[in-house]
Amino acid sequence: MKYKKFIWIFVAFIGLSCDRVQTDIGLNKAAHNGNIQKVIKLLSAGSNVNGKGWDGETPLHNASSAGHLEIVQLLLVNNAQINPICWGKTPVDRAKNPEIENLLRQHGGKTAEELKATKNGSKYQ
Repeated sequence: MKYKKFIWIFVAFIGLSCDRVQTDIGLNKAAHNGNIQKVIKLLSAGSNVNGKGWDGETPLHNASSAGHLEIVQLLLVNNAQINPICWGKTPVDRAKNPEIENLLRQHGGKTAEELKATKNGSKYQ
Protein backbone atom coordinates (compact mmCIF):
# COMPACT_ATOMS: atom_id res chain seq x y z
CA MET A 1 0.00 0.00 0.00
CA LYS A 2 2.85 2.43 0.60
CA TYR A 3 3.72 2.22 -3.12
CA LYS A 4 0.24 3.31 -4.14
CA LYS A 5 0.93 6.87 -2.94
CA PHE A 6 4.21 6.94 -4.87
CA ILE A 7 2.48 5.79 -8.05
CA TRP A 8 -0.15 8.53 -7.79
CA ILE A 9 2.53 11.17 -7.19
CA PHE A 10 4.47 9.89 -10.20
CA VAL A 11 1.35 9.91 -12.40
CA ALA A 12 0.53 13.46 -11.26
CA PHE A 13 4.10 14.56 -12.03
CA ILE A 14 3.95 13.06 -15.53
CA GLY A 15 0.61 14.75 -16.11
CA LEU A 16 2.06 18.13 -15.15
CA SER A 17 5.20 17.66 -17.22
CA CYS A 18 3.66 16.72 -20.56
CA ASP A 19 0.41 17.02 -22.39
CA ARG A 20 -0.86 13.45 -22.31
CA VAL A 21 -4.24 13.94 -23.96
CA GLN A 22 -3.79 11.05 -26.39
CA THR A 23 -1.47 8.11 -25.99
CA ASP A 24 -0.04 5.70 -28.51
CA ILE A 25 2.64 3.61 -26.89
CA GLY A 26 3.01 1.12 -29.77
CA LEU A 27 3.88 3.78 -32.33
CA ASN A 28 6.26 5.47 -29.93
CA LYS A 29 8.07 2.22 -29.22
CA ALA A 30 8.36 1.37 -32.92
CA ALA A 31 9.68 4.88 -33.70
CA HIS A 32 12.23 4.67 -30.91
CA ASN A 33 13.38 1.18 -31.89
CA GLY A 34 13.72 2.11 -35.57
CA ASN A 35 11.16 -0.43 -36.74
CA ILE A 36 10.01 1.37 -39.88
CA GLN A 37 7.80 -1.51 -41.05
CA LYS A 38 5.88 -1.43 -37.78
CA VAL A 39 5.62 2.38 -37.94
CA ILE A 40 4.14 2.09 -41.46
CA LYS A 41 1.74 -0.63 -40.33
CA LEU A 42 0.58 1.33 -37.27
CA LEU A 43 0.10 4.57 -39.20
CA SER A 44 -1.81 2.69 -41.90
CA ALA A 45 -4.04 1.20 -39.19
CA GLY A 46 -4.88 4.67 -37.88
CA SER A 47 -2.44 5.19 -35.03
CA ASN A 48 -2.17 8.80 -33.93
CA VAL A 49 1.03 10.25 -35.41
CA ASN A 50 1.12 12.69 -32.46
CA GLY A 51 0.10 10.20 -29.78
CA LYS A 52 2.05 10.33 -26.56
CA GLY A 53 4.06 7.47 -25.11
CA TRP A 54 4.16 6.46 -21.46
CA ASP A 55 6.56 9.33 -20.76
CA GLY A 56 4.55 11.91 -22.72
CA GLU A 57 6.89 12.08 -25.70
CA THR A 58 5.65 11.85 -29.28
CA PRO A 59 6.90 9.43 -31.94
CA LEU A 60 8.80 12.37 -33.46
CA HIS A 61 10.64 12.97 -30.16
CA ASN A 62 11.52 9.28 -29.99
CA ALA A 63 12.65 8.86 -33.59
CA SER A 64 14.69 12.09 -33.40
CA SER A 65 16.47 11.15 -30.19
CA ALA A 66 17.22 7.64 -31.44
CA GLY A 67 18.64 8.88 -34.75
CA HIS A 68 16.12 7.27 -37.12
CA LEU A 69 16.09 9.68 -40.08
CA GLU A 70 13.75 7.64 -42.29
CA ILE A 71 11.18 7.38 -39.52
CA VAL A 72 11.42 11.11 -38.85
CA GLN A 73 10.75 11.68 -42.57
CA LEU A 74 7.81 9.27 -42.51
CA LEU A 75 6.27 10.95 -39.45
CA LEU A 76 6.61 14.38 -41.03
CA VAL A 77 4.95 13.19 -44.26
CA ASN A 78 2.11 11.94 -42.06
CA ASN A 79 1.64 15.41 -40.51
CA ALA A 80 3.43 14.98 -37.20
CA GLN A 81 3.41 18.16 -35.14
CA ILE A 82 6.85 19.67 -35.61
CA ASN A 83 7.33 21.40 -32.25
CA PRO A 84 5.62 19.47 -29.46
CA ILE A 85 7.26 20.14 -26.11
CA CYS A 86 7.73 17.45 -23.49
CA TRP A 87 10.05 17.66 -20.51
CA GLY A 88 11.08 21.08 -21.84
CA LYS A 89 12.37 19.67 -25.13
CA THR A 90 11.22 19.64 -28.75
CA PRO A 91 12.28 17.05 -31.34
CA VAL A 92 14.98 19.50 -32.51
CA ASP A 93 16.35 19.62 -28.96
CA ARG A 94 16.38 15.83 -28.93
CA ALA A 95 17.83 15.33 -32.45
CA LYS A 96 20.67 12.83 -32.28
CA ASN A 97 22.47 13.99 -35.40
CA PRO A 98 22.74 17.06 -37.67
CA GLU A 99 20.82 15.41 -40.53
CA ILE A 100 17.74 15.01 -38.36
CA GLU A 101 18.09 18.50 -36.91
CA ASN A 102 18.37 19.99 -40.43
CA LEU A 103 15.34 18.05 -41.66
CA LEU A 104 13.26 19.19 -38.70
CA ARG A 105 14.36 22.80 -39.20
CA GLN A 106 13.39 22.61 -42.91
CA HIS A 107 9.87 21.79 -41.70
CA GLY A 108 9.81 24.65 -39.18
CA GLY A 109 11.32 22.85 -36.21
CA LYS A 110 12.76 24.92 -33.40
CA THR A 111 14.29 24.33 -30.01
CA ALA A 112 12.19 25.01 -26.94
CA GLU A 113 14.32 28.09 -26.23
CA GLU A 114 13.73 29.41 -29.74
CA LEU A 115 9.98 28.90 -29.36
CA LYS A 116 10.04 30.67 -26.02
CA ALA A 117 11.97 33.61 -27.48
CA THR A 118 9.54 33.86 -30.40
CA LYS A 119 6.55 33.68 -28.07
CA ASN A 120 7.96 36.45 -25.89
CA GLY A 121 8.29 38.78 -28.86
CA SER A 122 12.02 38.45 -29.20
CA LYS A 123 13.77 39.37 -32.43
CA TYR A 124 14.75 35.74 -32.92
CA GLN A 125 13.81 34.56 -36.40
